[in-house]
Amino acid sequence: MNQSQGGNPFGRLVEFARPHKTSYIVSVVLAVLGVAFGIVPYFATARMTIELLSGNRDLSFYMVWCLISGGCFVLKAILMGISTRASHEATFEVLSEARRKIASKLTRVPMGYILNTPSGQLKNGMVERIEQLEVPLAHVIPEMTSNLLVPIAIIVYLFILVSIADYHSCWNDVLHGNDEGISQEVWGSCKSRKSHERNNGRIHRRY
Repeated sequence: MNQSQGGNPFGRLVEFARPHKTSYIVSVVLAVLGVAFGIVPYFATARMTIELLSGNRDLSFYMVWCLISGGCFVLKAILMGISTRASHEATFEVLSEARRKIASKLTRVPMGYILNTPSGQLKNGMVERIEQLEVPLAHVIPEMTSNLLVPIAIIVYLFILVSIADYHSCWNDVLHGNDEGISQEVWGSCKSRKSHERNNGRIHRRY
């Protein structure tokens, strides 16, 4: 054991979990998919609300989106269940290996240490303290990762949509010569883009 591993509890934890990294990766991927499917019903609700306010009375439309929402809820439950099982199976293996290593180390310590150490303290180290690793390994890794990645991905996606919508709106205003409702900075940027693209087109046609 090197010094960095011995003085860094997180490093030791990673060392124990490394042989089971495939199970943790599978757990994280399934958890991310589960959270993503869990967000779909909210989009479905928004879509149905928009259509309802616009006067759509087609019952089949709403039935389809209700089925999509229900199916996504079911898929979320299944994926999250499989993810939790995979992370717990890997975690229990990690805890078992940690306890076996501690038991193996106890066979090499001086007998005086065993006699002078209360059995409750030894039990606390091998059972309770190792059992505390179950929460970060089995729950925090898949659940926190999925609950952070999916909202961040959605926020980035929304920013991209807003940027694209602003660009198209600006471009349409430039094409039609309508500068009302946009600032001078945006108007100048749009006109410069249009001029640049026209110049590029002339260069390509010339050569």
